[in-house]
Amino acid sequence: MKLKKMLTVLFTSVLLLTFSSPVGAVTGIGDTKETAIALIPDTTYSLFLSNSSDEDWFKWTNTTGDFKFIGGYFSPSNDVAEYRLGIHIVYGPSQSSYILYADNYGPGNSQVIDNILIPPGATVYFKVDSINYAMMQYDFEFEVYNYNL
Repeated sequence: MKLKKMLTVLFTSVLLLTFSSPVGAVTGIGDTKETAIALIPDTTYSLFLSNSSDEDWFKWTNTTGDFKFIGGYFSPSNDVAEYRLGIHIVYGPSQSSYILYADNYGPGNSQVIDNILIPPGATVYFKVDSINYAMMQYDFEFEVYNYNL
């Protein structure tokens, strides 16, 4: 009985001392364009970069059959780190934009890429990376708007 109790205490202690990676720091998910996190409109994602070379990629493909406006909104949790928000649009197999970055007003400021018209079938990628790295959480919100003439 003492052995069973001692093993239970030992097992519990090991579990308490084991560190797990936070969801926002999982490597291999969203770290490249190929592993980009699929975006759901009107959803906010709370993540952070795990080191100075880490990048978080998000993607959305316009499968609606209509032109849509999209918006990406980046909000930092503090003013220590300086992250940036970029966008890359793939219109088709042989046509895409360059990566364009939101206006950056320095550490601690939100960044917005908004009112970008996306044709049917195009895929938009958002990228968050750092200029001056420090660990911080950030929120990224994605929205889709109807295109009306």
